[in-house]
Amino acid sequence: MAHDLVCPDCSEPNPRTRTLCARCGAVLVARKANEERLSWWERLLRRIFRRTPRRLTAGERPAGRAWRRPSLAIPLVLVLLLGGGFLARSYLSTAFNSVLDRTAKTTPVNPAFSEASSQLKAHPAADAFDGSNNGYWAPAAAGAGQGQYLEARFEQPVRLEKVIIHGGISADKDDFLKQARPSVLDVELSGPNGEVEKKELKLEDMPGPQTLDLKGTNIRAVRFIIRSSYGAGEKNRHTAIAEVEFFGRR
Repeated sequence: MAHDLVCPDCSEPNPRTRTLCARCGAVLVARKANEERLSWWERLLRRIFRRTPRRLTAGERPAGRAWRRPSLAIPLVLVLLLGGGFLARSYLSTAFNSVLDRTAKTTPVNPAFSEASSQLKAHPAADAFDGSNNGYWAPAAAGAGQGQYLEARFEQPVRLEKVIIHGGISADKDDFLKQARPSVLDVELSGPNGEVEKKELKLEDMPGPQTLDLKGTNIRAVRFIIRSSYGAGEKNRHTAIAEVEFFGRR
């Protein structure tokens, strides 16, 4: 049977014998379907922004419960959401790691290897990572130690959050002042593929531990480079670091 009556409210084609729309119950107007047929995008917009069916007047009957074709709006929304999620994956990963940083408890991260640009006799680089303040590292040459470095390397890449640095040779104030202490350290965080991220740490001239933020992801090595020091003006003073402790998540 030919369908040549188009509903004025929902654009549903109806048999010519009907007076009410089979979908929404609206009164049909005798118009040709080929004259009323809209383009696909116009039909899509009409379905998305379809008005609430009007109230039936006396003499009108409600439409039958006909099966309705699924709207294209749902798959289109899903495609947009999936596409947006794919494009924003790096931001979502950053946000996820930020939440972990705030909620997860940090743990000590101990390096497996250490080295230095030079070292004073009996004060090697390993003394700065042995978990004790009984020893210290100091470069071989006396003075401010500018450009001298101390490096720690990890067996597996780690996610760093903080570092605790004990400057000088001891936590005892009298002994602390006997040698020079770093004031500014340039830090190089090395990744597994050789990429390097640079940071700066500023230390107070005080004995004991100083906790500083040192954030990095997939870190294989950390190098501390002395830029300037406290108390290096007197003769035969070496810039020393008693201990370095790393904290993060593996």
